[in-house]
Amino acid sequence: MTSVPTRATGTRHVLVICQLDAYANGVKPVEIQRFLRQRGHDVHLVDTYHLSRSKGGPARFAGRLPAPSPRKLALYATEATSAAVTRRWRFGRRHLSYYLLVADHRLRRAILKRSLPLDAFDLVICETIYDAGVLAEARSARTLYDAPAPWADEVYFDGRVTQRQHHKLRRLETAVFEGVDHLALHWDSYARYAVEHYKISGRNLMSLNFGCAPSPRRARFAAPPRIVYLGNVTAGFNNPALLARLSTLYPHIDVYGGPPPDPALGLRYLGYAPSIDVLRN
Repeated sequence: MTSVPTRATGTRHVLVICQLDAYANGVKPVEIQRFLRQRGHDVHLVDTYHLSRSKGGPARFAGRLPAPSPRKLALYATEATSAAVTRRWRFGRRHLSYYLLVADHRLRRAILKRSLPLDAFDLVICETIYDAGVLAEARSARTLYDAPAPWADEVYFDGRVTQRQHHKLRRLETAVFEGVDHLALHWDSYARYAVEHYKISGRNLMSLNFGCAPSPRRARFAAPPRIVYLGNVTAGFNNPALLARLSTLYPHIDVYGGPPPDPALGLRYLGYAPSIDVLRN
């Protein structure tokens, strides 16, 4: 899947494992790669978004077929089953998602362990929980898990697992948190949440955010004041119904994000923000 790096004096070899979607998950890994390359390091980025598919890209017919590998075929079947039984079937979503999530996690670990030369790198970074299990397979390479969010709680509050399954998923995720050399979460508030609710030690925590570039022009309040919502506008745990009720009470709420919400919500949806300038304006 990726070539073995050649050693050069003073250069660190970094592997970034990620899933490049059309939203924020496709932005941060590329920024990490750019940041490290600017400092002279050799960075290999591996996109696992279509790990179960044949090569050729999702838009081409070949890219829609399963890869000719037993494990990748099993992953493809797991993804297809998840789409069939958990998206619209309430019982399946609540009671069966756990088994499919764990199967996906274990299959990805096995596939990536076999296909990636982990210990040819100085540092392996993973940007998604689905692939994070492979970090335990690195022996000499240092590991960094940059977690988007506390996953077990996220799927629990989204109604995708039972309480008993939630506890088991938390144990799996906690083992990943504690097993890596370095742990970051996309928001420092998430890190504090994980320490308090998951009871992790926090010994390996670090901040890995985008930083802040102060604008030369100060923001000014509009008249009437406008409110901006940035983020996912379809996921259950983000409560788009509440956002719709607030928009009815106060019509000056601009909504940016994706995927596009249900038009029936009546949101003032303005698409996926190309930059953070929407806040200044």
